[in-house]
Amino acid sequence: MRLNKPTAVMPLLLAAFLVGCGSMQYTQYTGAQQAWPTIAGSLPDAHYAIPVYRGWPDQPYEIIGTIVFSNPNITWNEGDVEAAAKTAQNQGGEAIVMRYSRGLGLSVDAATDPAGTLSETDRPTAFVIRFE
Repeated sequence: MRLNKPTAVMPLLLAAFLVGCGSMQYTQYTGAQQAWPTIAGSLPDAHYAIPVYRGWPDQPYEIIGTIVFSNPNITWNEGDVEAAAKTAQNQGGEAIVMRYSRGLGLSVDAATDPAGTLSETDRPTAFVIRFE
C-alpha cells in the first residue's frame, strides 16, 4: 500500500505537537501572606473568565495559588491564558497575574524583560489572587 505524502506526514506532525504540549498544574499557596507588590494605574485584560494582569495589580491582594505548565519550556498563548483564568476562577481566584517566576520571589513581567534578568529557572507563571 502506497501512502501519499500528506497522509505519511500527519503522524509525524501529531507526534511533534504532542511532545511540545504539557499540562497545567495548579498549586495552592500555603505560605505567609505579604504586602505583595502593587502598581498604581494597572489595567487588567477583562475579556477572560476573570481579569488577567500582565503586571502587578493596583490594589492589595493575597496570593492563593499558582498555575504553571508541567513543562517549563512551553510559552503561553491566549488559549492557555484563558484556560488558566478558568482554572483560577474554579479555585476561588478573582484574578490572575501573569509573571515570570522562580517561585514567589519578585520577578519581571511575563511580556517583557527590561532589565535582562531572566534565567534558565524563570518560567511563565499565573499567580492566582483574591483582593483584600
